[in-house]
Amino acid sequence: MRFVLLLAAMFAAPAAWGAHAYAQFGDIKYPMGFAHFEWVNPNAPKGGALDLVPPLRITNFDKFNPFTLKGTAAPGMAGLVFETLLTGTMDEPTTVYGLLAEDVEVERDGLSITFRLNPAARFHDGKPVMAADVKHSFDKLMSKEAAPQYRVVYGDVKRAVVTGPRSVRFDLARASAELPLLVGGLPVFSRDWGAGKPLDQVIMDTPIASGPYRIGRMNFGRDITYERDPKYWGRELGVRRGMYNFDQVTYKIYKDNTAQTEAFKAGEFDYLRTFSAKEWARVYVGKKFDSGELVRVELPTRNAGDEWMNRRLMYNSYIRCNGWLNGSDFEAEGLPAGDELKVLEPLRKRLPARVFNQEVPLAPKTIPPDGLRGNLRKARDLLGPPAGLIARAPCATRKARPLRSSISTAAAASASSRPGSRRLRSSASRANTAAPTSR
Repeated sequence: MRFVLLLAAMFAAPAAWGAHAYAQFGDIKYPMGFAHFEWVNPNAPKGGALDLVPPLRITNFDKFNPFTLKGTAAPGMAGLVFETLLTGTMDEPTTVYGLLAEDVEVERDGLSITFRLNPAARFHDGKPVMAADVKHSFDKLMSKEAAPQYRVVYGDVKRAVVTGPRSVRFDLARASAELPLLVGGLPVFSRDWGAGKPLDQVIMDTPIASGPYRIGRMNFGRDITYERDPKYWGRELGVRRGMYNFDQVTYKIYKDNTAQTEAFKAGEFDYLRTFSAKEWARVYVGKKFDSGELVRVELPTRNAGDEWMNRRLMYNSYIRCNGWLNGSDFEAEGLPAGDELKVLEPLRKRLPARVFNQEVPLAPKTIPPDGLRGNLRKARDLLGPPAGLIARAPCATRKARPLRSSISTAAAASASSRPGSRRLRSSASRANTAAPTSR
């Protein structure tokens, strides 16, 4: 109850923003002209090489264009080569700061967003990033030449309008505190990329973008190396200082999972993420892990399912998921306090008292000694009469009447009209009504 009301209050709250940033909820942490994000080392040394594997399972790549549906784009292209109008930070979940855009303005009615581009922004060919390039990127991504997800993400954006050489306005179909975040995430590329061809025919053309890396050497379809641009235009921006420090970032592609795993153990690449509890418990183990030559680090996560599933099937690798917003700043825990209480306090007279004096209800646990049996007993007590007979039938009482059920399908119903046919039926005998052992 409290969780739903809190979400409604948040989405009803007016958005807050500053000229250099936009925040969907609350205040902006970093002021205009900030030196760097707190979570980076601004003096991190530059140099070296980083070898990776793609985050998704692919067996090759056949294009440089990550925005079209057909084919497989080279891994790392979107994050290292292309840039967006605004960029997020790891210590604020719904706040974005200027990257290609140095200024963002949302109209009071929430029906338009205007971006003013940074005059220093440059594409890899040395040309400045202009408002016409932003409009061109938007129009191409909203056309049928691009993958359909862009028409979904920007479905509430009616048009992009160039209002000056470095000023572009996006008109919206409806007011929403989330839309400036989505529009700020628009990837921008040069009008010259593809030399006028339709976007879905721009396949192997080297991207003309503005990111910190360019395409370097590659073994086409098998691995690709990105070279850090020492003259990258945004290297001194607060949103970029201390980041993108490796001179080369290489993605290596392996045909199957076993080959990739063995290559990692042999030191062919530097970093790997796995999302399999079984692999974590049984594959990424051995002498090299014990000696510290290979290092395992767990990133706490939550997963659907109960404690029994986690214990029996998932090697105790997960924490139970209690809602849609687990592990985020929006998760409701315990009693309301701080900013959450500040939002709820004006509504106290209209809300049930339990919102303020009872902790957030959690799903029943399946931890021994009660486990599943204990939850079944609670469910039986909650059902009570007249459902008691049904609730007691599978439980451990030999005196209980057996539960009989019949299952019929359309095919069985039609078959029952034929001579010698029988209806599918199951009957639980008294011997089978004894409760199963606790799992």
